Amino acid sequence: MKKEFSLSVNARHISQLGRWLVTDYVTALVELVKNSYDADAEGVKIIFDGIKTEDGKIILIDTGSGMTTADVEKKWAVIGTNNKVRNLYSPGGRKYAGKKGIGRFSVERLAEKTTIYSFPRNHTPFKFSLDWNKYEEININALYQMLNILKTSPNDYESARFIKCNVDYFITNPNVKKEHKELIMNSLFSSSKNHYSLYLNNSDILEKIEGELMPILKEYSEEEVRIDAVKHTLEDIGSTEEKDIRSLLSNVYTEISVSKDIETGLIIILEGLRDEWKQKDILKVQKELRVLVEPTFLTNDSFKPILQADEYELKSHIIVNNIIDLHYAKVEAKLINNGEVLELSYKDKSKLVPINENFSFNPRLTCGECSLELYYFIRDAQNLSKEGFNITLAREVLDEFSGIKIYRDGFHVKPYGDEGNDWLLLDNQKVKNPHNYLVSNNQVIGIVRITEHSNPLLIDATNREGIIENEAFQDLQKFVLFCTNFISNIRYEDYKKSLENKKIEALDKKRIEEENKRRIEEEEREKLRRERLESQNRKIQSLLESIPDSEDKKNVSQVIDQVVKNANDEVFYQKSQLEKERKQVDDIIKTTKEVYEEELDNKEKELSLYKNLASIGMLTGAFGHETSDIIHRMAINMSYLSKVISRSELAANGDLKASIENISSDISRMQGFGRLIVNFVKKDKREKYDSINFKSTIEEISELYFNIIKSQNINILLELDDFQCHLKMFQIDLESIIINLITNSFEALKATRNKVIKISSKEYEEYYEIIFEDNGHGIKDGYEKIIFSPFHSTKAGGIGLGLAIVKDIVENYNGEISVANSLDHGGAVFTVRFPKGVG
Repeated sequence: MKKEFSLSVNARHISQLGRWLVTDYVTALVELVKNSYDADAEGVKIIFDGIKTEDGKIILIDTGSGMTTADVEKKWAVIGTNNKVRNLYSPGGRKYAGKKGIGRFSVERLAEKTTIYSFPRNHTPFKFSLDWNKYEEININALYQMLNILKTSPNDYESARFIKCNVDYFITNPNVKKEHKELIMNSLFSSSKNHYSLYLNNSDILEKIEGELMPILKEYSEEEVRIDAVKHTLEDIGSTEEKDIRSLLSNVYTEISVSKDIETGLIIILEGLRDEWKQKDILKVQKELRVLVEPTFLTNDSFKPILQADEYELKSHIIVNNIIDLHYAKVEAKLINNGEVLELSYKDKSKLVPINENFSFNPRLTCGECSLELYYFIRDAQNLSKEGFNITLAREVLDEFSGIKIYRDGFHVKPYGDEGNDWLLLDNQKVKNPHNYLVSNNQVIGIVRITEHSNPLLIDATNREGIIENEAFQDLQKFVLFCTNFISNIRYEDYKKSLENKKIEALDKKRIEEENKRRIEEEEREKLRRERLESQNRKIQSLLESIPDSEDKKNVSQVIDQVVKNANDEVFYQKSQLEKERKQVDDIIKTTKEVYEEELDNKEKELSLYKNLASIGMLTGAFGHETSDIIHRMAINMSYLSKVISRSELAANGDLKASIENISSDISRMQGFGRLIVNFVKKDKREKYDSINFKSTIEEISELYFNIIKSQNINILLELDDFQCHLKMFQIDLESIIINLITNSFEALKATRNKVIKISSKEYEEYYEIIFEDNGHGIKDGYEKIIFSPFHSTKAGGIGLGLAIVKDIVENYNGEISVANSLDHGGAVFTVRFPKGVG
């Protein structure tokens, strides 16, 4: 026998697919809005009509292109159609948001009955209806369960809804006999329609279902309806009905100010709603619509969603544009050359000219080419106030829209940037280092633009909620964090300058006060001098009058005048010299104060920086001590396990052998880290200031790293044979330098196969030199200037303190540290110099 057959689908799978693919009813409604966007609509209006009543419905009206009857038959009615895959862009040039061909399941998810009115260009308007209960099934066991639930919980909404849908299916099923349908209709709801409320708080009807309906249903429990047996009708709209329906469309055209010459679009009416829509659900829809497409200040593609729910109190229409001009700083960044180069432009209120810089990533970021537009706000009265817009309202708008959202082809990718979603861990970084210049999640409004074409490795999760967190997604985080860290670094430099300006202002004020005090003293002295001079003049005049001879009087007067002149000249000279010396002393005092204040400021910053590190160090030390015994026991148990399992068993079971080797390797690494931690935090290293043997210290730390790096195929090469450096310092300071520079190389070696870290030394006449090299990706151009800055890090979640600490320690011992790219190994080379005789 040879016979062809085709696969067929049970009709009930429509409802299963609808509720499995779109589990959340708010998401289902948003999916319908996306379909309006794909239809090149300039706007869409969602009306919740009588939503608190039994006959509540949702009406969705869009100003798109509408559907023709051919579109319905060949596209809309075809499950999983690939027309949006073949054609990536709409006729209006929009990138399609819905490409999986499951839009009609959102309709099924929301309501039991759907009526769609279509007004296509150059075609006659038409309508069609779908009763989704025709796709249900008779489930005897489930019906009994729902009946029992209603007996104990008479107001159980879900159970009443389930029974209602099953009864609808029964009376519309073409396989059910007419007399059975009539019997059930007359018995159950002869005087009312079949509504779920009929089964709430109604013990009589429950008894009828159990006594009369269930026996009949059992006869049809094996009946199945195939999907192609359920028919729907396309039909013209009557003139009276068309007038009423078209008025809905015209009102939306007026409300949105649509520019089309002909009114086209789609109206979807959803009845028999499957869910109870409450205030919180309506507000959630409102919030989703606000961020569904790129904010209007970022795009010229007009798409306006409108929500109407007269029975509920909607939040006032907050527009993000009202606050955007209050931003303190703006960053525009592009990742180009397939993720290798970052073009960044930064502008803030304090700078007349933008900062434009390019950075290179090696290895390149796998997320692909994308862009970021970011607005940074300072949440205080000075920066969040303008005429007619107070700080309270500004903060409300900022709270509503804050966060960095991801938009793929113009549509928001949930949940990134939603309320409470800090996917970049900005707030976590701020908690670790609570400084005003670090960027927090509630200080930024921004979007990351990605596309399906340019970012194929950024893959949507199967439920369309989020992106799979693979390496490409981590690189996307790294790109955005680089930009937020750039803001933090600029703010940090401005913070230091503001402190310097405050010091200068304070010194200027003090200097002015001292100048005023000296001026008053000078005036007092000048007044006394003049009084004394006048007194002397009177005495001289009296003396001259007592001399009888006029010639003698003349001679005496000349002598007196010369004496007075010489005295005045001497006074003037002494005053000028005093003023000159005073100015020199003031300059010395001013310079000394500035140096002192600068040193004091640096020490305060150091103290603030190390307080957090001290706490982390205490916790790390305690962790190392507490876990050392545990790790030791794990190692013993693994050793015992390796012995009791025979070699033949291991040879026969490769997976078991590999697992044992992996666990043993991991335990060795844990032991290595444990010893490194416990050894590092010993008290004597922090308190003992003595001559340190550099060679033996480097060798000891390298030995402690052996078990840690063994499984990662990292080779540490030591070239220290003739290194005879002995300098006075705290041993923990030297170990901090070595550990930080080795650990820094680990990150750089992730993408390198034959990983090498080389530590060598040189001795010169005036100083010792230690060189740390690796064969990683090296230092990008321009990074030499900022790599030692506090809080600068290119790692997602990195703090950016390691190299800043190293530089701080080296300079405390009058040393120097520099960075360049290694000519021999291709990676980074850090050179540390200590002058001979330090300590």
